[in-house]
Amino acid sequence: MSRQANNKELRSSPRVNISLRVNLTMTDSGQVYAVTRDISDEGIFLELDTDAMPEIGEQVNVQVQGLPGEQKPPWVEMVVVRSEPEGVGLKIIE
Repeated sequence: MSRQANNKELRSSPRVNISLRVNLTMTDSGQVYAVTRDISDEGIFLELDTDAMPEIGEQVNVQVQGLPGEQKPPWVEMVVVRSEPEGVGLKIIE
């Protein structure tokens, strides 16, 4: 099997590379600001300080900041599914 086949994208939704400021609420650390690295229909990857890193399996709430319009953006319940030195991957809880 080729190396490329071993690294095949396993996600069911394509990711879009975009940098958006978000408000992240965690159980133990309170509220922090982070920046998205990418986003999809199922989740996001957030770049954040290692001091404010949530644990895999932890449920968090995320609100995108700076969107056009007068309404406040909704809070979205998510769970941490991946952790890397520069941030965390979050999946939307349905």
